[in-house]
Amino acid sequence: MGKDSGLHPVDRDYAILSRRSVFESEIKSLRDLMGGGYVRIWPCLSDSSGDYSDKKAMRLVGQIIEEKQYQKMHKEHCDRYTARIPFYRNVLYCVLRTITAGYTDYQSGADYGTPDRILFSDLTDAFEGNFGGLLDWNCVFWMNKIYGLLTGEKIDAHRLNPGPEEMAEEDETADEMLAEAMAFGESYRAVENALGQRLGYDMDEIRDEEAEEDRIREAKQAGEEERIRETFPSKRHFCRSVKEMLSYLEQNDIDARELEAEMKELIFQFLSSRRLSVFDAEEAFVEVMVQLKRTIRKAQGYAEE
Repeated sequence: MGKDSGLHPVDRDYAILSRRSVFESEIKSLRDLMGGGYVRIWPCLSDSSGDYSDKKAMRLVGQIIEEKQYQKMHKEHCDRYTARIPFYRNVLYCVLRTITAGYTDYQSGADYGTPDRILFSDLTDAFEGNFGGLLDWNCVFWMNKIYGLLTGEKIDAHRLNPGPEEMAEEDETADEMLAEAMAFGESYRAVENALGQRLGYDMDEIRDEEAEEDRIREAKQAGEEERIRETFPSKRHFCRSVKEMLSYLEQNDIDARELEAEMKELIFQFLSSRRLSVFDAEEAFVEVMVQLKRTIRKAQGYAEE
């Protein structure tokens, strides 16, 4: 085995965790690349002018969750599983609309990116429900944001992803936390003033600059929210699909890992049927496998040292 790096145990643990994370990320990238995950979604959702087309979106949903293809996955109890198809199509449609909405949260600077940059790997990632959820928490967060802007209501996000327990606990004590923060803020402000005076800084000027930056972000956020309300395409269809999705979950139990596995397989089959997977290109597949086997042999050599 490789020589000990001589790092402190804490540093060594961090280094190993970091390397494992990098390794798993690279393996995932390879898997996505091989399966066609790096193909962009927007051409499947937009018309010749580059604008969103709900007709094309529904066609894509139908092509991915195609009834005969889904039935092949469930030769036994076929009727019971086929009854899920409308729900699966609603979920897929809502996720597609969410990740390609182009919505930006200017308060945090977070977004999914512009619609034309979204990949099929982003779509499959949305079904990797962390915290035991049906969908990724990030996707649920944005779906809730968009639905709220369009309807003035919130979805029952807990049904899609329960989220981390500590977030729920924070919500319950929000008033107490706000009071504590305000009290701390006053004492911190006094310390900040004293330190600024000692170092020759004008703290009021600095605070004015920060306040101006906050106003700019708030103005951008207000503009972004107005844009979503006014220009989000086919908003009624999206909102109705969200409601139907949640209504189904109120009456039926869906296994999160089964949903993830089936959605990923259906998306892969769609990409493969369009010859968008590296598995469909023999020469490319062989070349990748040759390089991969070389890497495996090299790793095996290190493991045997």
